[in-house]
Amino acid sequence: MRVDRPGDDESDRLCETRDFETDHYVDSIVTVEPVDQFVVQMVGVLDRVHDGSPVELNTTSEGLAVQRTVDAIYRSAETGRPVEVEPSP
Repeated sequence: MRVDRPGDDESDRLCETRDFETDHYVDSIVTVEPVDQFVVQMVGVLDRVHDGSPVELNTTSEGLAVQRTVDAIYRSAETGRPVEVEPSP
């Protein structure tokens, strides 16, 4: 998936690439409300401390998978082409 930014006077378009030849534009509007993720994370931790439930932690493998995905997003943005994400071990 990628977001095409045609220009200031047009809306961004979400594009799903199913193969390397044809783009399929998605006919839906994605609206994202701004959220301070740090506040969300801290509220979650404080809720766990308050009720005594364990804090969920990510594994090293999950962190590596996220980093590989972010790297692929940057490479795709630089090249304008889809980039495969390496599977986690």
